[in-house]
Amino acid sequence: MKTTVFYPIQTISSAHDGAINYLKLNATGDRLASGGDDCKIASMGPCAAVFGSHSVEMHLASWYLAALMAPFTSIGKRAVEDLAFDSNRGHLVSVGDSRLLLWSFGPQGALTQINGTQPRESLARSVCFLDFGASVLVAFLQSHEVIVYDVDSWTMKGYYKLTTRIGHATLGCSQRTLLVSNLSTGVDVYDLPPSKPIRMLRHVVRKNVPLLVASALGDSIAFAGSDDGIVRVFDQRTGSLIATLHHGSIGTLVQVVHAVSLDESNCVVASATSDEKEFNFEIKIWSTKDPAHSKMAPALDHSFHQFKQSWKSIMFISSILLVFQYIYL
Repeated sequence: MKTTVFYPIQTISSAHDGAINYLKLNATGDRLASGGDDCKIASMGPCAAVFGSHSVEMHLASWYLAALMAPFTSIGKRAVEDLAFDSNRGHLVSVGDSRLLLWSFGPQGALTQINGTQPRESLARSVCFLDFGASVLVAFLQSHEVIVYDVDSWTMKGYYKLTTRIGHATLGCSQRTLLVSNLSTGVDVYDLPPSKPIRMLRHVVRKNVPLLVASALGDSIAFAGSDDGIVRVFDQRTGSLIATLHHGSIGTLVQVVHAVSLDESNCVVASATSDEKEFNFEIKIWSTKDPAHSKMAPALDHSFHQFKQSWKSIMFISSILLVFQYIYL
């Protein structure tokens, strides 16, 4: 594999006053939204990582504006663990309270529940759409279960049981693989439908916390959060560690990571400090594009909108932005 070099683009240390639970780059990598324990949403951009591109996902921007005016919609009595948005059909899915819920967007961004499942004994950790929104996949922590539902008929179309717990699961870029953070030995890569790992991305796990994982560059590389201050970069084809991106000091919990591919050979990756013991909660951004070769000088815009809301308001807004993993009612 050709050596992939990651250039540090920006460190943002003023966005949050508490542990950062989730962040999302938009599809073009020039905007970032994050949410944390401090009851703030930070929206930042344009980002220097794309060097001149000022494009924005307009559907996210419009839903965001609608969210400011829309009433709060309760989706359970426990934490919302994950959210996914399908732009093909305009659906949102959420997992929380060990349930899967399917939503549609109404006037001014109001959510209407279309369907839902009964609570299960195991915690639902991750959810994502498949087949251009025709199916939805849910992964469960303690039971090792992966369940696929048909959106139209709302019937189970696939049931799979992995050999490990599921701290976090995400689809590969091609939607043909499933990457699972297993809370013990690292990340397992499965073909879909999953049966046994086709590849293992091994790393040391010291703390029993879910570490997010992301795929980029046509599933050639994977990023994994850590409990020792770094983001690990793996070659998905060989399972070998090819780079480490230094986020914080040794022992710092870097639970959150997200990446987007800009083209076949370039990507942007962002990570965030999730450690409650830290005093400086940072977001760091890297790109495979060398900033020295860019005509664009400005870094990530430090002017961001911080919204101090109640937990209920934050949860609704975040459902539109798709940026929260942990939002407590």
